[in-house]
Amino acid sequence: MRTLPLVLSALLAAGAAFPAFAGSMSHEVSGTVVAVDAAKNTLTIKGADGKDGTAPVEGEAQKMLGTLKPGDKIVVTCRDDEKGAHVAVSAIKKADK
Repeated sequence: MRTLPLVLSALLAAGAAFPAFAGSMSHEVSGTVVAVDAAKNTLTIKGADGKDGTAPVEGEAQKMLGTLKPGDKIVVTCRDDEKGAHVAVSAIKKADK
């Protein structure tokens, strides 16, 4: 019976040490490409609210940067920190026309 609490404690500790196991927070944003900087791995989009936002692009999403141009309609997945603030773009897909 003492094994279960130890295993649960170990899993919770692993989640704290490795956020990917703890369940990362993310959300999707639709917008229009304003600028792409493949050298710096950043993307600037105009959101539905009309405001421009620039964010770093990470992982597999970096491969999409070379296919984007200003005016493209896209949907990005933003990875957020534990407080809900944007950290980076983790996925990019072109919006359906």
